[in-house]
Amino acid sequence: MVDSIGGNWIVAGDFNDVPACYALRTIKGDDMTDIYARTALGPRITFHDKLFYFRIDHMLCKGNFRPIAIRRPRIPSSDPYPLIATLLFDEE
Repeated sequence: MVDSIGGNWIVAGDFNDVPACYALRTIKGDDMTDIYARTALGPRITFHDKLFYFRIDHMLCKGNFRPIAIRRPRIPSSDPYPLIATLLFDEE
């Protein structure tokens, strides 16, 4: 759907799967940027259960967005933990 419309996009959500999963690779394609991969270092856990730790929440962008940072605040009542990204929009 994103490819058929074009333009600037942010796709974010609880994908319930790890970063190398088929669904994320398919959505990302060749033209979307994984914001976490571009701005972060090391593992960032967004879900844990019985000593299983995963990042199952993902944020992608396309177009004139430039990822600057991503963080995961600690919110005790939230499962999974949210991600907050900072993006610059470069107007052309």
